[in-house]
Amino acid sequence: MKTQIRHSYIYNVVMSKKLGLDYSLKKFNNLKKKAKAFEKLHNKYVKEIIKLIEKHTKRKKWNGDFIPIYLTETIIDNYSGFSDPLTLKIREPKKMLHTLVHELIHNNLDASKQIKLGTDKNEELVSEITKKVWKELKV
Repeated sequence: MKTQIRHSYIYNVVMSKKLGLDYSLKKFNNLKKKAKAFEKLHNKYVKEIIKLIEKHTKRKKWNGDFIPIYLTETIIDNYSGFSDPLTLKIREPKKMLHTLVHELIHNNLDASKQIKLGTDKNEELVSEITKKVWKELKV
């Protein structure tokens, strides 16, 4: 499974409009500058993150062979990210990496089982696995 960070102007425009905000090319260029530190962390740790997730979920199958990661300055309902499409709000790079681990776990676990568990129990499970992966990752 592979990931790729994506900078999408139109994605940021749509996300901002959903929140009643304006978005400009200047803001987008600023986002790309802010993203550089996270991109370095992503590139350094993503392979290890994937291996640790597979170890702790005991599942090598992913909900896709390729997962794009969209970065945005604004996100609905004050989330720090969501799993489909995998979207991360720009903030402190280590916090973004932690959120990436959490959202990638959602992409590793069987989608139908996650739905059957329900939102609260599923989030508890994902949070438990996130803690294990983060502890071993040693960022």
